[in-house]
Amino acid sequence: ADEVRRLLLAAKGSRYYFVIVFIALTGVRRGEALALAWKDVNFTKRSVQISHTLERSRGFEEKAELRRGPTKTKRGKRTIEIGAVGTEMLRKARAHQASERLRAGSQWEDEGLVFPTLYGKKCDPRNLYRAVGVAAKKAGILEGSPHTFRHSVISQFLEGDYLPDHKISRTMGHSSVSITTETYGHYKSLGEDQAFDRWAEDIGIA
Repeated sequence: ADEVRRLLLAAKGSRYYFVIVFIALTGVRRGEALALAWKDVNFTKRSVQISHTLERSRGFEEKAELRRGPTKTKRGKRTIEIGAVGTEMLRKARAHQASERLRAGSQWEDEGLVFPTLYGKKCDPRNLYRAVGVAAKKAGILEGSPHTFRHSVISQFLEGDYLPDHKISRTMGHSSVSITTETYGHYKSLGEDQAFDRWAEDIGIA
């Protein structure tokens, strides 16, 4: 939790800050975060629907395109309760996006994404990868990427007595509970909404 907190502090000021916080709070995969659309966010129920992922199409690098497609497995499609802190963070992200949209003017191409580029289009996952790496280096963390970041979040969730194993597994989109417990450790018990608020407090974003 201390390293996650340090990385988030180092990421402040980056235009990728909100998506980095979202991954820190929920442990979702990089492609899942970048594919999240506003229609997937329920501010009233304080939840998000993870149903898509963003990835590069196959082919030569210069010809590869970003595609927003369905999650690879049935377990990958899930609803995550993000608590009061996560909901407020997304409200701030929406307000920030509105200001970017005004600055972009006619160049804005609205794709309805929560974490788009400066011009509203799909964000290249490699840019997020670099942003997390820069923040990790600034924070003095040896290895920093969205993938290792996700591993850290899951590990801390398991060790921190936030939720039962099966809820962690479902939240993280694992194909089975055994993958979660055998890979990361053991775990326990708050309500899901409360768990994310407590985790947010532990990593300094509450």
